[in-house]
Amino acid sequence: MTAAEKRHLSRVASLPCAACGNFPVVIHHCVNQQHKKRDHMRTIPLCHDCHVGPFSIHKARKSFRAKFGHEEELLTITAERLK
Repeated sequence: MTAAEKRHLSRVASLPCAACGNFPVVIHHCVNQQHKKRDHMRTIPLCHDCHVGPFSIHKARKSFRAKFGHEEELLTITAERLK
C-alpha cells in the first residue's frame, strides 16, 4: 500500500457512514466489476450494521442498494465529503 493510499484510507475512516451517517465506521472496498480487484482509492466508510449487519452491503446487497443506493453513488458522496 502506498503512502497516498494510507492517507486516503485514514481520511475516509474519519467520515460518517456513507449510508446512514453513523459512527464508528470501517472501510469498505468497492470492487471493480471488470477486474474483481480491490482498489484502496475506491473505498467508502460504513458503520458495522451497514457493512456486515443483517441488512448490510455484504449480507443483503439488493436490500442495501434499494435503501441507500449503489456503491458508485456512495463513492460519489464520499468524494464530496472529502473535498
